[in-house]
Amino acid sequence: MKKQLFTLVFLSFLFYSGFSFSQSIENLIDYPNQINSISVLSANDIRILTSTGEIFKTDNLFRNFELVCQNSKFGFDFIFSDEISGYCLGFGDEIFSTGDAGRIWDSTIINRKSRTVYALTNMLVLSRDELLVCGIRYNNVINNHTDINNYSGVIVRISEGEVSEVFSSPKSSVNRIYTIENICYAAGSANLILKSTDRGLTWITLTTKSDCVYNDIFFLNESTGYFVGSKNDAGIITYTYDGCRKWTSKEIPNSALRSVYAFNMDSIVLIGDDNKIFCTINGCRNFSKTALNKDLNTSLHNFYPIDGRNLLFLATHIIEDENNEIVNSSTTIYKLNPERFFSEYSLKLSRELYRNDLLAFMKTAAEDRATTEHPASKIENIEMTKIGEKTDSDNTHTEENEYTVKMKGSILGINEFVLKIRVTGKLEFDILGTPKYSAKEIKVIQDRKL
Repeated sequence: MKKQLFTLVFLSFLFYSGFSFSQSIENLIDYPNQINSISVLSANDIRILTSTGEIFKTDNLFRNFELVCQNSKFGFDFIFSDEISGYCLGFGDEIFSTGDAGRIWDSTIINRKSRTVYALTNMLVLSRDELLVCGIRYNNVINNHTDINNYSGVIVRISEGEVSEVFSSPKSSVNRIYTIENICYAAGSANLILKSTDRGLTWITLTTKSDCVYNDIFFLNESTGYFVGSKNDAGIITYTYDGCRKWTSKEIPNSALRSVYAFNMDSIVLIGDDNKIFCTINGCRNFSKTALNKDLNTSLHNFYPIDGRNLLFLATHIIEDENNEIVNSSTTIYKLNPERFFSEYSLKLSRELYRNDLLAFMKTAAEDRATTEHPASKIENIEMTKIGEKTDSDNTHTEENEYTVKMKGSILGINEFVLKIRVTGKLEFDILGTPKYSAKEIKVIQDRKL
């Protein structure tokens, strides 16, 4: 029986930065509890796993949905490889599987040792009978008490019912596992990045120069890939353009990163803690940030492509009491339209990225005018005072600045001059998005001899 999931409250959404994404990011549903994971087969077949062990299915982007099943042992991740076949991680050492669309689930115990226990967080389905799972193994459990300081990051492989632990690393966690073109990658804490070329049977450790905790992985192709996470109190993105032989890392201040998605080598979007969204249109050289709203107790995470064009992502809201203890959490599911997102945001990004070039252009214009007025004198110092700026209706950016230019020297003796030159500069973009700079007005408003 189908149930109404939630009545949408927001018709549009304005963002804290003052920039509106109302056309590109849509609030699909506010769910009163935490959503752990989403499994997408198509835009008409989406399932969610909640923190209370419920699996729901929707065929119309959450306008309504049906309860498929509920199991209090269901954990943090699940995935359906087709309409009837699915896997779900359990809390502890169980992995559940179904062959009838989720009505009945069978359990597989991956651990037979009495003094260890697993905490599994992410999975990757390679085929109907082949599965990779990652997380943490706690190594010292006595009388149901777990030593949380004795643990290892692990990857477990299940193939045709056979269970084997194929990787472990002390004092680390494996947070994410990913595949592209028959190559598997995994990443986690303690700067851990792993690669497998034999469907997860064996793993090699790849070395980067950043001491990070990685939370997500995305590859455009077998050469170009991105790993995001945190380093101390900052976010970090580590990327490669040559299949992980060389790395480049870039810190993103003040916010841990939770997920990454690249539409091409230039247009990349990141989400993370404190409601932050970061994006670039120049291939990681510069990132600009905004926020969904002012609620800093919200973490944005987990991108899910749904139809070749749009992405879903989750926003988990933490509710605390007066003692800062977590008393509840809820989740919002958003849909991001990348074409609209980058179209709306590209001008704002471009102005930020190219404004320094515009200022350099305007300064040069002021210097040229000063040397034209006093060709035998040398510029000793130049200072800028901002007068104003505006964005025109034709998507151009205009800025007006005043430059105080001190000059010294002449042919007939030592003279000193102070000029005040007002420059109006203009930044606009052609049809291909190439920036063009011009000085509409260069005016000497003061020229005095000292």
